Amino acid sequence: MTPIQITFKGQHHLADHNKRGTNIAIKYLRDGKEAMAYAVPTNLPTKCMNAKRSGNFVTYAEKAVIGEVASNSPAALAGLKAGDEIVAMNGRKIFSPWTISFAEETLTNKPNVPAAFTIRRGNKQFDRTLLAVKPLQPTNSGPLFGIVSWQGDTNIALVYPNPLEQIKTSAGLIFNTIGALFAHKSEIGVQQLGGVVMIARVYYNLFQSENGWRQILWFSVLLNVNLALINILPLPVLDGGHILFSLIEAVRRRPVNANF
Repeated sequence: MTPIQITFKGQHHLADHNKRGTNIAIKYLRDGKEAMAYAVPTNLPTKCMNAKRSGNFVTYAEKAVIGEVASNSPAALAGLKAGDEIVAMNGRKIFSPWTISFAEETLTNKPNVPAAFTIRRGNKQFDRTLLAVKPLQPTNSGPLFGIVSWQGDTNIALVYPNPLEQIKTSAGLIFNTIGALFAHKSEIGVQQLGGVVMIARVYYNLFQSENGWRQILWFSVLLNVNLALINILPLPVLDGGHILFSLIEAVRRRPVNANF
């Protein structure tokens, strides 16, 4: 896959152009040559109160290689397995796993019709037709093909941020997640949150991937910053609560009432 560099006409952020029907000029650089493309925002149906969000979806190209298939799902019944690469869907070449996820999203508010997948397994290529079905859990999910996860892109560049940059990035992810959790019509709910079992599963999945130990270190930074931020909240039993009571005692010059 050839890397490309993208710039947008003017200095506006994509969010400024999310009005449906607005034609957006995108200039991209590929192999030293400039070219133009014109994107039109589209309405993406969401699983939250049948709402829709309009936007442009620009991401890097990567192979759609299956990481895990749910048992008794359409993908499993069709014989798909981890390591299979989906190279085309309904006759159109696939450049990202997000294409499959987007197709599942659109099934929420339109007729569910079979999708033709072209699969590459080793040196062999074959076709399979899948009809997405609504899973038993979670109950609010739309029709799915049964692909639980994707194998990460192996074309990864190493960067070396300093500790402060890592903490800043991790804290930003955490605060954005918390903000989205309590946002009006948020798509993030309790079903997306997990505890010890979920953390162990993430570690296991990361370890299975190439350069997994690096990803494990990255996730450990995120997890530890998460714990540090939560621990410093001014709540009883947490360290933040002890700090708060110590500050109150320092100002009042006497201990806080035990009953309080």
